[in-house]
Amino acid sequence: MENFSTTRNNGRERAIALFFSLCLICMTLGIWVFMENFRANKVIFSMFIAMSFISIVYVKNIWLKLFIVWTIIRTGMNYNSVSHATLMYIFLYILLLQTAVDKLKKDYLPMILNSICFIALLQTTMVILNYYGVWFLILPKGAEGNVLPSILEMRPGSGHYITTGFLSNINMSGAFLALCLPAFFRKRWLWFIPLIFVGVYLSHSLGGIVPAWFALGAFILWKVYGTNKTVFFALIGMALTYIFYLIFKENSPLYNIIRYKVWGEIWEHIVPKKPIVGWGVGSFKQFFPVIHKFMIKSPYAIERWTSAHNEYLQLLVEQGVIGLGLILGYLITLFRKIPISIIAPIATIALLTGLLNSGVNFLFHTTGGILFLAWVIILEKEKQNGNEIKSYNM
Repeated sequence: MENFSTTRNNGRERAIALFFSLCLICMTLGIWVFMENFRANKVIFSMFIAMSFISIVYVKNIWLKLFIVWTIIRTGMNYNSVSHATLMYIFLYILLLQTAVDKLKKDYLPMILNSICFIALLQTTMVILNYYGVWFLILPKGAEGNVLPSILEMRPGSGHYITTGFLSNINMSGAFLALCLPAFFRKRWLWFIPLIFVGVYLSHSLGGIVPAWFALGAFILWKVYGTNKTVFFALIGMALTYIFYLIFKENSPLYNIIRYKVWGEIWEHIVPKKPIVGWGVGSFKQFFPVIHKFMIKSPYAIERWTSAHNEYLQLLVEQGVIGLGLILGYLITLFRKIPISIIAPIATIALLTGLLNSGVNFLFHTTGGILFLAWVIILEKEKQNGNEIKSYNM
């Protein structure tokens, strides 16, 4: 048995050394070959190879490991000016996830939850001040937000101002608060839930309002059916199905004709051209605003759209069925064998809330992506701790 273990370790070390050698060769030859064509990108190319090596070796989850490998392959097939930024974003997030899961002590999880509550209360306070004409650090512009720098701006009046808080868009604000809401499903924090809902409603974003009510409803269902996970997830699945049915049902309260039409045109004209491998990492932001008004003969060809406002559809466009399938595979493993504890159900509900919002928003391209990552880390740590009920000081 000892000889088998030694042989296996030696084989793993040999494979890592071989992969590192190949990376070194590729990095050296790559810099030489692309010397003339990509003079400004030599450092970026070297960083890309280094981050690829670290990610593949360091990350333990097989689905995430395969996703990194596919992302690297897909980038090599269609490199564009946005690819390196997207890759760094993916690598750093996955490395942060793995590091936190390995190094973070379980006793600090309540501290993370309390931090989420703190920033949610801070954001809500700022949203309320915005409503009454007070802005700090940023000043929104336009109908939905987008910001200008401003130390302090006061426009007292009767209210009805753009309420973005510290974020740049009302949709981001609503989604962010909805994703923070499950952190308040604890004894010492329950009293703040109505205040968070005030912030969510002041965002005037259904992309935040509906997920917030979903989170609260899911928490109630967990309290009732938490001991029977099959019933709980069946009811959650039915709720999500009905919500998405309303999103795509014409004249329903959740129907948004602009997004619906753009999604339909993307699905009909762009996805079928490269359904398996996609158009390339980071390609949507680069080519969609430029060419879709010519590809799509539709009044809904909006030039300023650099996001599909649907993370699943955008991932399908950029990395095809392969990339989307790998991420869904990781999510399925993440939600399997959720332990019976205090924090795990809260994290599960938060992640489901984020996934719901991702169907109508660009959560992972905003500050909300960091918050979603925090919930993934919390659930991964709880799964490490096992099925015993934790008596955290909440």
